[in-house]
Amino acid sequence: IILVCIRDRLYCLFFFFFQAEDGIRDRSPSRGLGDVYKRQNYYPCMVFSTIFGGGMSSRLFKEIREKRGLVYTVYSFSNSHTQSGLFGIYAGTTNKELKELMPVICEEINKICREKVSEQELNRAKTQLKASMLMALESSSSTAEVLARQMLLFDRIIPIEEMVERIEKVSVDDVQNIARKIFSSNPTYTLVGDIEGYP
Repeated sequence: IILVCIRDRLYCLFFFFFQAEDGIRDRSPSRGLGDVYKRQNYYPCMVFSTIFGGGMSSRLFKEIREKRGLVYTVYSFSNSHTQSGLFGIYAGTTNKELKELMPVICEEINKICREKVSEQELNRAKTQLKASMLMALESSSSTAEVLARQMLLFDRIIPIEEMVERIEKVSVDDVQNIARKIFSSNPTYTLVGDIEGYP
């Protein structure tokens, strides 16, 4: 967790690190990694992050911002590499809201590990991912970046249809399993700024 206080606003980052054996890796510009794409955790991780903290329909946004009004913004993100991965939770809040915010985030983590997501949440996340992926192709620079990364990683261009198929194959069980793997690690916790009174 990284907490940064700028004036009255407090910015929080939770970092969960996971190792290469989890198979959540994709983005390092190294050749000979075709087998990595065949691993099963990359797309479930994308779907999980979308459900948990990917936009206004996500669990974190609805519970922490809409219901409780504890933050300016909140979202989750996932970075995948060849030998490790990083899952993060970002929140912008105030000093006085922090003591209530931290337990709520922890409860949402426990909830998604303990209870399976609904089919409705799963389908909405899949639709959101597919839509964002297709919209990104409208930018020539974004398309060039995606194609270049695919050639560096896999020595081939991966058809959109193949990526969509992999997203569609993600199940409710896959989402719960990847959530449990990610949150089984201890988060990094760092405090920066005017945050007197916090451990």
